[in-house]
Amino acid sequence: MYKKYLILSVLFLAALFISPRSSSAQFTNGHLYIGPQIGLSNYGGNVAIGGNIEGAITSPGSAGPGRIALDGFIDFTPYAGGSIIYFGGLANYHYSVGDGNKVDLFGGLGLDFIAF
Repeated sequence: MYKKYLILSVLFLAALFISPRSSSAQFTNGHLYIGPQIGLSNYGGNVAIGGNIEGAITSPGSAGPGRIALDGFIDFTPYAGGSIIYFGGLANYHYSVGDGNKVDLFGGLGLDFIAF
């Protein structure tokens, strides 16, 4: 059972390094941002792997100097007794910082669902 999780983790990490990179951190309208994510689960400190998708729904100036974006995600965490799947959505506000080419500062609120 753990061999399957090890293989999935290795494939996930390979996707992180193989995926194309952009030289700009600017969050812009008209783009859909899709990517993998990895983190620590709050259940037993296990590794959580998953992915997210995000897109802007407002332009700068319509909701202050930044943009409002919607984000959806799904995470998977294995543990000794089974597995946990987290999924949910976030509403993020991406602040405009300087010229916007080096930093993408954002904060948001989310709603999650956890399935054991």
